[in-house]
Amino acid sequence: MRVLITMALALVLALSACSRQTVTLLEVDILSLTPADDRSSTISLISVVEGTPLYLPCSDVAEPCGGVLVDVPGTGLLLEASFTLGLEVESDVALDTLDIAVYVAPASAADDVFTGGFLWGALEESEVLVSVCVVADCAAPVWKLELKALAGSRVGDLLSSGAFRLGVKIDIESAGAVAGDDITLTLSEAELKLALNPGGLLP
Repeated sequence: MRVLITMALALVLALSACSRQTVTLLEVDILSLTPADDRSSTISLISVVEGTPLYLPCSDVAEPCGGVLVDVPGTGLLLEASFTLGLEVESDVALDTLDIAVYVAPASAADDVFTGGFLWGALEESEVLVSVCVVADCAAPVWKLELKALAGSRVGDLLSSGAFRLGVKIDIESAGAVAGDDITLTLSEAELKLALNPGGLLP
């Protein structure tokens, strides 16, 4: 609640000192809104049946959920939005494919952001060679996805509602996985930037 009040106050102060042409950039750290336990999950690779996706941020990575709720006042003044996602992938064996998709949904889609919303954008990689970590302090590779949306688009309209949900769906395949091979997926970055026109409220 304190975060929302601070955002609202900042928007009021910005409005008092702006013109119709003023553009204000609002940055939202999605990870700060996400429970720590939901940002990362480890699962057996042979338990991931081909065609069965994984989901973040969810308490059970194998089951779709409501993702993370983002409540930002003033987004009805949205001009443009950008979203940067970082997914850290630590696998015991090389992956044949790794597909990462970001979904956005209305705030009411509390049970399943993936069915209740729609695809914002995706990254599809074939023949992904994910290095095996052989020492405790090795750095797992991070895959990045950068997305944009304009006011008036389907995504832009949802972001302009002021309250919406975000979720990540991951599809993986690894033909060489055997019993004991695991994969750990971690959201390392999730930053939403909203370009707003507070001057649109001026008479």
